[in-house]
Amino acid sequence: MSGSDAKLYIGEGFDGDTAVCVITAEGYKPLTLTLNKTNHSAVIGAVTPTAAPTASPTPAPTKTVDIKDVTLESDTFGSDWYIKVAKPEGYVSDVTDFKVNGVSWEEKSYNVSSGGAYRKYADDNYIQIAQKSYSASENEVPVRSGDVITISAKGYEDLNLKFVVDANGKASLVAGDGKGDPYELHVKIEGSFEAAIVGQKDYDGVSGASTGGSTSNRNSNVTVYGALVEKDKEPTDDDWQKLDNNSEIDLNGSKCKVSIVPDVESGTPEDADSGMSGVYMPISSDLTLSGTPKDAGKYLVSVSIEDNQGRKATSNTLPFMIYTGEETLAEQIKIENLKQYANGLYAWDIMEPWAIKSFGSNVDGEEESVRVPADLEVWFGSHESGTYGYLGYDLAWDEVEAGNIPQTLYIPAGCNLTLTNMEILSSVRIVVEDGGKLTLDDSVVQGIIDVQGGGTFSMNYSAYSGEFKTGASVCGQIRLADGAILENAAIYSHANYLANGDLTDRTTSEPVVVTNGNVAVKGQVFIEGDDAGNEIGQTALQVNGTLTLAGGATLVAYGGGGMTYFAGGTAIDLNGTITGNGKLVAIGGAPLFGDGGTAISGSGIISTSETFLQGGTAFTSRDAKPGKALNGDITLTSQSRHVKDGTLEKTGTDDPLKALYWNTGIELIPPLDTFTTEQHTDAVTDTTVWKFDENTHWNPCDDVTCSVHVNEAAHTFVWVNDEAESDISTRSIEARTKHEECTVCGYTRNENTPITPDPVVTPEPSAKPTAEPTTAPTTEPSVTPAPTTEPTATPAPTTEPTTEPTTTPAPTAAPSAAATVTPVPNNNNGSNTPKTGSDYIAVIFSISLLTVSGAAIAALVLLSKKRGKHVAK
Repeated sequence: MSGSDAKLYIGEGFDGDTAVCVITAEGYKPLTLTLNKTNHSAVIGAVTPTAAPTASPTPAPTKTVDIKDVTLESDTFGSDWYIKVAKPEGYVSDVTDFKVNGVSWEEKSYNVSSGGAYRKYADDNYIQIAQKSYSASENEVPVRSGDVITISAKGYEDLNLKFVVDANGKASLVAGDGKGDPYELHVKIEGSFEAAIVGQKDYDGVSGASTGGSTSNRNSNVTVYGALVEKDKEPTDDDWQKLDNNSEIDLNGSKCKVSIVPDVESGTPEDADSGMSGVYMPISSDLTLSGTPKDAGKYLVSVSIEDNQGRKATSNTLPFMIYTGEETLAEQIKIENLKQYANGLYAWDIMEPWAIKSFGSNVDGEEESVRVPADLEVWFGSHESGTYGYLGYDLAWDEVEAGNIPQTLYIPAGCNLTLTNMEILSSVRIVVEDGGKLTLDDSVVQGIIDVQGGGTFSMNYSAYSGEFKTGASVCGQIRLADGAILENAAIYSHANYLANGDLTDRTTSEPVVVTNGNVAVKGQVFIEGDDAGNEIGQTALQVNGTLTLAGGATLVAYGGGGMTYFAGGTAIDLNGTITGNGKLVAIGGAPLFGDGGTAISGSGIISTSETFLQGGTAFTSRDAKPGKALNGDITLTSQSRHVKDGTLEKTGTDDPLKALYWNTGIELIPPLDTFTTEQHTDAVTDTTVWKFDENTHWNPCDDVTCSVHVNEAAHTFVWVNDEAESDISTRSIEARTKHEECTVCGYTRNENTPITPDPVVTPEPSAKPTAEPTTAPTTEPSVTPAPTTEPTATPAPTTEPTTEPTTTPAPTAAPSAAATVTPVPNNNNGSNTPKTGSDYIAVIFSISLLTVSGAAIAALVLLSKKRGKHVAK
């Protein structure tokens, strides 16, 4: 107190936010001050001078109210508080004043609906005050935790109470202690804001105001937590709770604010404008951002909250990055930008910025090429399925097919990388190097994946849990080189379903997966081609070389569906061998109205332990043809097998093979239990049926799918002339040909081989036969003249005249005495032994006989013409 300036100084060292100070002075009534250190104010009561003290009567005894007899209750609707006094009866009727923090509230004769007023219910001995206020006036704020309530009544000492709401939201009245609210509010935010790019649209999908509603939180992944604990105590993990509609902390949404400020310490200018606003919705506990990113830089985001008791708290900050969009992959994919796990490996969590077009280079001698760090274990495009990070740009598909791919992403030796929620655009070629491994998880690859020798590829599979997943797809092609490994992969193509980014220039039936050289399959691998675009359904797998299934491995391939009028695709295009101690399943694509797909086409050998091959069904409406199980020069030696062509079904009926197909994207794996096979036998019923090649012949099995060569043996060849015996006169000996023919199966070789005659040899006289054959006349044989009188007619058919003459038979022709016999060699294995039934003597004899016979017939015809009759029919 300073007497010189007539001032009394009162400090704020009291506990709590408010306190009541009473100043007494001789000759004056007490002066009451209600102090509030939150706004450094005081409410001053009246100062009234008093007369000189006079003798007064002894005051009547003052009564008190035991606080144990005072209770606080809520009405059914949570709108009112009832301060009930059990004893003494009639206390409320004697109440003269009701103060909150030293400020008198107005008594009403009706129920009150805001702070600053009260109503007495004398008959029931309680006081009603409002729990809530619908007024914005600071003078009508309802009672809050820590407020001091002073009730004055005639004949009673003042009743001092403190209103308290605990951490569970339960309200009570305790004895006033002048210490204010015993609880303190805390808030924190956890998660991350995905980086944005200048000018980016629709960063978060948010619905309006901060006082209600929910949001689809896509690029922001931030949650607001709160804790209400006793003062001077730090919250434990159990104290924190999400500040959503289930929270026990009741927030005043209109008083919750989000702050976004430049991070000056990181180099962002103080006047930088993020262009974004923050939205915290207490109903969902999500903190999101909206707007269009403006200035590149780093910003700090925090949230301030206030509960319905007036408690306030401000959170920690989280960074929010805005990029220009011109950053390169080589600049960004550095160890200092990655998050390290406890195992020493790293994660890019999340790729920043979320879209990177340019690569730069960290590979010596190459441009637009990046080799990822070998310790990078996982690369996140986002943390939400369906929200992607984008790498590269859209490249015309004919450029991709021509191999003119400008950007390369290398997965090096020792790197076991999983790409999650990424879309790799068609300008990028992924190369998995020797000793590297790539797994696609909920990602899309628009271009080419090259797996080099010693590299491994997996897809839609978690090695950690050992379970298959869905979400990843390939729109380009996976190519495995000699020595590469395909392991635990559920591969399905969307090449015709999804556009090439923003381009619509792609339709293909080219294989989803191509293997070249010796490639291994481990675990379970499933491949399905996409449904037809403008061609047939897409081929699932092309094998160029040897594909080996490891012990216990399963490979399932489906040709793409035909859609509308196109044919179903081929499951496997074989140009080599599929072998190993695993199970092979190939199913032709299912059409709608086109031909059924083929299971395996091409040429080669299938020698897996178990094989299931099924051609696709066709339907009758467009004369479609069912697909084949095998089409081409393919040898199948698997002993346990199912090999069936598709069937032709009536349009409108269900596909009988429906249960065999895989509903990709929904079902994790194909229906493996439906691919049943049977042990194969090599029974042969008809041993007269032969198949052959150029070296051997064999009996085919009764089972048409059997490729075992039963009774196989080498061919036994003999020479056979190409002309029949009746035709030998039509060609000169020099023009005649022969061929070799197997005496068992009829296989021929050396067709059209010329027959070369031996030199002509004139026999010696002694070699003439003892009985000289009749020498044929050198001129045309004569015909016996007809008699001058008509001879007796020979009986003839009833349809002929009875006067038909009888002709004299022509003489039998004989070879000329000057004729020579030249044996014709058969050229069979160098032997010159004449062939019976077709030697030259027979030829000369036959020619002579034909000549004589022809002359005789001519004479008969001439004679018949003279007589006007036919002699031959």
